[in-house]
Amino acid sequence: MTNGKRAPPQRQNSTDPAVTENGRKASGYGRTLYLIIERKLQERSDRPTYIPPEQLARAIRFNPGVPIPLIIQDYLCDYLDGEIKAPAGRPPGHLKAPEHLKTALIPITYRRYYAWLKQRNKSVGLKGWPFIAGAEWWQGPPSERAARMTCTKLRLSMGWHRVLNIVSETKE
Repeated sequence: MTNGKRAPPQRQNSTDPAVTENGRKASGYGRTLYLIIERKLQERSDRPTYIPPEQLARAIRFNPGVPIPLIIQDYLCDYLDGEIKAPAGRPPGHLKAPEHLKTALIPITYRRYYAWLKQRNKSVGLKGWPFIAGAEWWQGPPSERAARMTCTKLRLSMGWHRVLNIVSETKE
């Protein structure tokens, strides 16, 4: 390394067909990728299987000089011809980290508020203090109040109905 520049890769003279002119060799990991893709393509015959292009590129990149299996070649040709389309809708992991965190915190926060409101209803009632009695989040039965309080506490951009749906979807 001189003056912050990389030296060009050294060519290796090899009779191994898996070694390319830039010296990279096919890895076992790459061959495994081919096997995974082949298995996915063979599993589903009732409807076309979609293989993400990033996965295909990774498999080809990690297997320089190795022939691409015929089933993958056929799939790649169909994909490039436009016969295979990506599935409609959002991908399974479309939620971002803050959204995952919020959906994890919603049931916990709701249950705390709900337990407190039920206990308060039994002991002194839900009339409330004069300065909060008129607040929007202090209206309705305990479950609705807990959902509204959760929305306020976590600064959610969803309605209290959605909070109740998220809580009912989670298992205790």
